[in-house]
Amino acid sequence: MSKALHANAAKALAQSLLGNAQTVLQTVRTTVDLSKRGLDDDDFVFLEEWLRRYDCVTDLNLSWNFMSRDGIRKLTRHIKESKVLTKLNCVGLPVTLEGSALLARAVVENHTLRQVALPLGHCHDTTERQQMIQQFGMGLASHPTLHSFACTRTPNLEYAREAQGKAITASTSDPVIEK
Repeated sequence: MSKALHANAAKALAQSLLGNAQTVLQTVRTTVDLSKRGLDDDDFVFLEEWLRRYDCVTDLNLSWNFMSRDGIRKLTRHIKESKVLTKLNCVGLPVTLEGSALLARAVVENHTLRQVALPLGHCHDTTERQQMIQQFGMGLASHPTLHSFACTRTPNLEYAREAQGKAITASTSDPVIEK
């Protein structure tokens, strides 16, 4: 299946779920895996609305999509507000330092997450990045429910540019940290 078809299917599913107040998913705790579907900020609008309205997803995988600034903001809002989310995977999203900081704060503020995999953006030694990583580390150390954390770096600046509409060609993974 093409990435465009996957993205259109995810968007149609989210729109359909929003329009059906009797959906079974309202009461069932569930897994949603939309990794590598080419979702961008516009696609995430419908999914975020459904996630916030029903808050029934316990395992959410949005890794390796094209969500950037607006999509990351919507995702962090859902992470902060969810009362049932226990597992989150959003590695490979093309995040900036601001996006990394927003995701890190949202994870620290959520008290239901048990497993998290986040993108932490470009690896460079700026004071702002070091402060963000330090604050995130302190939040992880005192998190009441989190048992494991994994991260990836955005492979390079070109990947972040690809978030504007080109295909993903690179990937990377880093070790998992467990409490």
